[in-house]
Amino acid sequence: MVCDTDPARLTIAMLPIRSADLILGKCVHFNVFPKVFRRWISAGELNTLKTYAPKLRSEPISTKSLNGNAKLTRKTSARRFNFPRKNVISITPVAVDKLKELLLSQDKLLRIGVKQKGCAGQSYSFEYVDQPDKFDEIVEQDGVRVIVQRRALLQIIGSSMDFKDDDLQSRFVFSNPNVKSTCGCGESFVTNNP
Repeated sequence: MVCDTDPARLTIAMLPIRSADLILGKCVHFNVFPKVFRRWISAGELNTLKTYAPKLRSEPISTKSLNGNAKLTRKTSARRFNFPRKNVISITPVAVDKLKELLLSQDKLLRIGVKQKGCAGQSYSFEYVDQPDKFDEIVEQDGVRVIVQRRALLQIIGSSMDFKDDDLQSRFVFSNPNVKSTCGCGESFVTNNP
């Protein structure tokens, strides 16, 4: 690919300066997701990039043309990427009401996990914890915060959590798209993910 020779035509939305960005001669490669832009820069612009590089590692900058007169301005966002994230599991309104009832009596959080148990191999587990572990996923829905254990993410991602109350028992049930098979009693399951 040939570098663009007209610097006035190139505008970059975000300019993350990282060690992954390559400077080859006077042709700079900007790794900007999802495209890679390349163009020729002057020695003055190269010095400007080197000056701003330590400051730009922590957060993105706003859209600006990179000719010699443009100023780099920072966004006010504290996070590097502020994309909306979809919850790992969805919780039905009935389950939300039951979780609110359970968590009101406890001053803790509820962690959902998967344990080796039952005739099929895996079973859902629930435990109260004071705070999430470092890599646990926090799911917030309708004012309820539930933690999904890091080791259980691949087994229950995309699941829907519901609460069933019938004549025999009251329990949380999961509609899990990752389940390959269940045991006869329905208490344990096998997933597609190891």
